[in-house]
Amino acid sequence: MTKQERIFRFKASEDDHSFTGERYLPGVAGPIQYEHYHRYLFSTAICAGKDVLDIASGEGYGSALLAQAARSVTGVDVDPQAVENAKGRYGDVPNLRFECGSATQIPLDDASVDILNSYETLEHFHEHETFMREARRVLKPDGIMIISTPNRPVYSPPGSPPNEYHVRELDREEFVQWLKSGFQNFVLYEQKPLAGSLLQKEGRSGARRINCWSEHEVGEYRETEGVLDPVYFIAIASDGPLPELDDNLLDGGVSFARYDQARNAHIGAQATEIVRLTTETMARGDEIGRLTAEAVRLTDEVFRRDDEIGKLTVETVRLNDVILANNTDIERLNAEVDRLTRTVSTLSDSAESRAAAMTTSRKVLESLDVQNNTSTVLAARVDELTDQLKHAESVLGAQAQGQCPRRS
Repeated sequence: MTKQERIFRFKASEDDHSFTGERYLPGVAGPIQYEHYHRYLFSTAICAGKDVLDIASGEGYGSALLAQAARSVTGVDVDPQAVENAKGRYGDVPNLRFECGSATQIPLDDASVDILNSYETLEHFHEHETFMREARRVLKPDGIMIISTPNRPVYSPPGSPPNEYHVRELDREEFVQWLKSGFQNFVLYEQKPLAGSLLQKEGRSGARRINCWSEHEVGEYRETEGVLDPVYFIAIASDGPLPELDDNLLDGGVSFARYDQARNAHIGAQATEIVRLTTETMARGDEIGRLTAEAVRLTDEVFRRDDEIGKLTVETVRLNDVILANNTDIERLNAEVDRLTRTVSTLSDSAESRAAAMTTSRKVLESLDVQNNTSTVLAARVDELTDQLKHAESVLGAQAQGQCPRRS
């Protein structure tokens, strides 16, 4: 019996918002694309013709894919902006709607969905037990949950940088115990993005066993039963019968070729940039060498000038001492000059006094000379008068005696 071919298409990527690492965006290439696309493709077989709830629907690409198989799909996400982005991008899909809500408070009625699909959800919050109660509430009797979790020991090994958006990752045993708390039946699938090759018999159908070769060290391969160290677990859980699904392989060769081409172009651009930077680095190395030599020369010059400054400092100290000594002498000489100035002033005052006295004396002497001259004249006059008096007395005496003397 020929298996019916099923075709599903993810809508082309948009560039209006960037990948932050919190949730996957279509168009982000590489292993992360294979992981996310493969999980949703895996769910399509279970969701065919069913009413589906896609919890943590993010940007809506997975919900839109499930809508290509399901009767109806409701995407629920806690981020209002992501919900608006999903509505804007997939609003034309008639059997698809998006609501804002959380895994711990699902905005749907009781027993309203056949399938609860939840990928990349558990690790983002702590309240797993509340989520389980909400999942049981909205699922119809014998409804099915499809859910994933990172395998903590492999996804986050000791010493690895933590994912800032993950708050509660589980290992296999913790995941199993959580599933048992809500459902009677479950089965685990292991997921791991691979780099390798597939060999299968042409035209073979029906059940088959895949023989695996896992690389243990570079160049060393070991035959294994299934995939070693799965990065994720995907569980199908229900109280009713579980669907029988084959192991699932995703061949992303076309995307990988495009991714590889883009990566090689990016590597080529980086190589060109490396050559440019290397050339620039070498040129700067030469410049650094020249500057280093100049720095050495300037350092030597600084040392030489430091020595000269040291010598000048010593000489400055000596000259300061000389200046201090000279200042002392100058102060002493200034004091002596002040004393001599006062002496000269005193002597000047005395000389002026003596000059005034001499002038006075000279005037006195001159007055005395005048007086002497006057005295001489007076004396001569006195003598003259005396002679005249004597003559008069003689005349008078002669008259008294009746003689008349002759005038000589």
